This record gives sequence, structure tokens and C-alpha cells, in this order.
Amino acid sequence: MIRKDFQTTTRSARRDNRRFERSGEQAATPRAPRPRTFLFATSEQWQWSVLAGTAAAALAAPFYLQVSPWIGAAIAIMGILACHMAFTFGSFPAWPHLVAIFAGIQMVLMAWLGWYYPANSEKDIGQRTGIYLAYAGPCWIVFVFGWFAALAKLPVKGTDEKDRDPGPSLATWRFLDTCIVAGIGCQILGQSFDISALQFALVLFANLRFVGGAGWLMLRGRGWRWRVGSLLCLEIALSARTTMFGDLAMWSLALLPLYLYRSRLRPRAAFALLLLCCVAFVAMDSAKMRFRETAENGDVEPISLFGLHLRQAGMARPVVWLLYVADATLRTVTFQLSDREISHLVERQNHGWVVNQVMLRVPQLEPYAKGETIWIALASAAMPRFLAADKYRAGGEYFERFTGMSLMDPETGERSTSMNLGFSGEFYANFGKLGGILASGLFGLLSGLTLRWFYRKSFRSVLWLGFFPFVFLWGMKAEEGIGEMLNWLVKASFIVAAVVWVSPVRQELAMGRSIKKQRPRQSRPKPARQ
Repeated sequence: MIRKDFQTTTRSARRDNRRFERSGEQAATPRAPRPRTFLFATSEQWQWSVLAGTAAAALAAPFYLQVSPWIGAAIAIMGILACHMAFTFGSFPAWPHLVAIFAGIQMVLMAWLGWYYPANSEKDIGQRTGIYLAYAGPCWIVFVFGWFAALAKLPVKGTDEKDRDPGPSLATWRFLDTCIVAGIGCQILGQSFDISALQFALVLFANLRFVGGAGWLMLRGRGWRWRVGSLLCLEIALSARTTMFGDLAMWSLALLPLYLYRSRLRPRAAFALLLLCCVAFVAMDSAKMRFRETAENGDVEPISLFGLHLRQAGMARPVVWLLYVADATLRTVTFQLSDREISHLVERQNHGWVVNQVMLRVPQLEPYAKGETIWIALASAAMPRFLAADKYRAGGEYFERFTGMSLMDPETGERSTSMNLGFSGEFYANFGKLGGILASGLFGLLSGLTLRWFYRKSFRSVLWLGFFPFVFLWGMKAEEGIGEMLNWLVKASFIVAAVVWVSPVRQELAMGRSIKKQRPRQSRPKPARQ
């Protein structure tokens, strides 16, 4: 008995000695210090990014110097942003990069492309391209600097810290699936019934399906691929039915940074994905043009693409649209788009002609608003419609006022389309050229601070990052007005607060602690009475 106890004690002591030696070896070999970074990139990565952006601007110089030097500055900054995104997508979600790059495409590059492929007479800037870019170029640059200034000195969240998120409990998975199911239900309800009083609320609640999908993607739960894929397929089907593809494009771009943030891709793969997004930006516009023309003409003849013969009707509509996208993608990368397709791209995606119309009208025919539209936007966002029935309505009121162009259908007397001035056009209408540039920088700063708040919250639970695109979706579009952006942001924030408050995972989101699984109590057997 004594010998057996001695052997057990000896073995225990040996194990303790081995642990002590291992801990001593680990303490003797200090960890390599992390390299110093600025905005999540090292000095070497910044050097490569600046070199790539400068080289891109220099190579394109013969094609833009006759138009405006601001195009070169925009190309250089876009090159820097693209490389910076490829280096830092694993340390920080790349929403600022995508927002800045696609805003630059709409505000600067499309105006440059319109110089060579002019649109129709109303939307052709023509010889005023240089005058417009002298305002839009600085607007976009300070907008980008404002975004990234708000993100300065944020701590880097390493891969090990991302994986150390409070453990997803069964309640977490149920909460995410409830968001998906409830969102799809609200989407079907809004598409099936015309409930004007609740239409905006149904749109917001329907977007909760993407919050659930983003949560599955961030936590990498088993089955996240088919859930996110099913959401995108459903969005393609509904977009093909309504011929409105804006939400599909926006949510695809909104989910991409989350996928990159949780992936282990190489910088080259991330850069290739960004190029693919730019190609899809062009291809989707061409596919949308062909798809809508066929739908409006009521053609019933089969469409032949890639050896397939399909009619654009019924269940085949999403397939036909995907074939259009594939065909346009192939012709985009091989530079075989027709002049008509390029002119349509300029007409639809060039936001410069709207701002140019504002610059022609204000203040010569319409005085500066001097902040009027901003104050109205703040008041309208704070008040619900049932308390202020006559408050500002989105759809084109400011567009008609500051451009002098009517959106009314002469037959019905109602607005046939909805258009906005965008942040650059609305700031010019309020404050003029210099004031509009400074206001654009402040708008970028406030946008970045919004993302900064969600990112710091994500240190407690990565689920917070899934709420950011839900709240800031319309802020990602350069063509939206300030009133529409603020109204969406405020109403979506209320919904997030309500969902977090009533959800079973509020403790995990608010305090960073996972919900402990309660074990069923085991009843002890009562002692038998004697």
C-alpha cells in the first residue's frame, strides 16, 4: 500500500516538474513584438500601396490630363485604398474601402468616362467636366480622409482574439435563425400586400434576414454557407421579378467585408475579389439594361446564351438574368462592350450630371439653402410619420427644386422615378463650393465614427459587426440624400435596440458573456423512512 502511494506521488511530482520546465522555456523565449501599424498597415505595406497608386495615376495620365488633374488624384487614392484593403482585410472589415472606391467611381471616374462616351443631352456634362471635377474631386478626397480619420488609433483585433469570441450558445443560433425567418416573412408580406403605412417598417424588418446571415457567417457555424447562399438566391429571384437589383448589389457588397474579415485568404485573393466586384459593377448594369428592355417589350421569343434557349418568364427569369450577367462579364473583361452599353453605364452610374445641374442652378436661379435641408432631415428622422404626417418625403423633392428638372409623369401627374442629389450635391445646394467640400469631410468623419462604435463593440461579441450594414446600408451609397440616410439610420437603430433588448442573447451582446447552459436539476432520492 505504501509502495503504491509512493509511486503515485513520484509520478505526480514528475508531471509537475515537466510543466514547470515547459513554462520556464516559454518564459525564456519572449514573443516577437508586433510591428507598429497605422490604420492597421505597416510602413512597408503603406509604401507598396502608395507606389501602386502613384504608378496607376502615372500610367493613366495621357488619358485624363486634358480633362482634369483631379482624376489622377482620385486614381492614385483608389489604388492606395485597393492595396490597403488587400493588406488589412483580416484586421478590419473593408467597408470604408468599398464605400470610398465605389463613391469615387460614381463621382469621378464615371464623369471621366462620360468625356469619351457622352450620354444624352440632359445628362452629358461635356465641356463642364473640368468645372464639375474641381468640386467633386476635393469633395470625394476629404470624404475619404474623414472616413479613415475616424478609424485612427483603433486597436488591432487579431485572429486569435476573433476566435475567442464568447462561445455561441444554443440561444445564439436560435436568435440568428429567428432573424432569418422573420426577415423573409416580412419581405414576403411587403411584396404581397400594399400596406403603405407600414411599408418602410416592413422593409427594415425584412433586412433582419441579412443580420441573421451575417451572424452565421461571422461565427462560422455549421451550415452558414447554405444559409447565406439561400438568402442571396432568394434576393436574386425577387429582384428578377421586380427588375430592381439595387438591394442585391448593396447586400452583396455589405457581406463581402465580413467574409474577408473571417477568412484566411491571401492579399492577392482579396485584391482579385475587389477587381471582380468592379467587373460585376459594369456587368450588372449591362445585364439590367437588357433584362428590363426585354421585360418592357414583352418579348416571348427564346433568348439564346451559352447554348441555352430560355424565355424570360416565370421561374426562368433569375436564370436568364444570371446568363445576362455572365455574358456581360465575359465581354467586360475582353473589352467587347458596345458603345451603347458604355453610354448607358455612364448615364445610370455617373452621379456627376446631377451635381452639375445643381451647380448650374444654384445660386443663380435658386438661392443656397443654408442648412435648411439638413435641419429638416434631422427633424424628420427623429419624428415618426404618424406624429408628423406632413414631414419630408423621400422621392425627388430636393432634386426638382435644385436641378430644375421635373420627375413628374405628364399623364398621371405623379413622380415616375425617385432621384436624390447625393451628399455632394446636397451640400453644394446648402453651402456652396467650399462649404460643400468641408461638409463632405465632416460627413465622412461621422460615417467613420459610426463604424468605429460598432467595431469597438465587436470586442465583446462579433455579432455587433452584423448590425452595422443593417444600420448604415443607405450611407454606403453616394447618390442618396442626407434625409434618406438619416431616416434609415435612426429607424434602423431603434430596431436594433429593440431586437437586442428582447432577444435571448442580450447579455452576450451587451456584456460580452455567453449564456450559460443550465443543467437540469437532479432530484436527490429521499431517505427511506424507518
